Amino acid sequence: MLLHRNDITPTRSDHGVTHKELDQAGLPHGYPFDAEWECTPREVAAMQTDDSPLVLIDCRTDLEREIANIDGSLHAPMQDIRSRLQELLEHEESRVVVYCHHGVRSQQAAEYYLSQGFKTARRAMEEVRKPGKKGLL
Repeated sequence: MLLHRNDITPTRSDHGVTHKELDQAGLPHGYPFDAEWECTPREVAAMQTDDSPLVLIDCRTDLEREIANIDGSLHAPMQDIRSRLQELLEHEESRVVVYCHHGVRSQQAAEYYLSQGFKTARRAMEEVRKPGKKGLL
């Protein structure tokens, strides 16, 4: 299940920002959010409850996925992105959100999926953490 920023008791985060310092979208003030490439945890949570198809793709390694993952997500590790494309093409008309640990791989994967004809592909801006830590899980 995704954590919603407004469900977290205000405390210091790993980045030194308190949750009370977040803007209405749940982002740190001044974060250079790019809606074309990113979606917030709140947006992902809303997408999971509406009727439009949503495909979550985990582009982390097998080991990272064993530590923590989002139920129902597909696994297409970044190192296998080209060889796994065929099996993901059935989702090219769906909304696709790619996630990783810090966002670098998910950005690259989203760009790749768009270049291969996917209608939409964005990265989840929140990182995935080990259980017990703040993040998508």
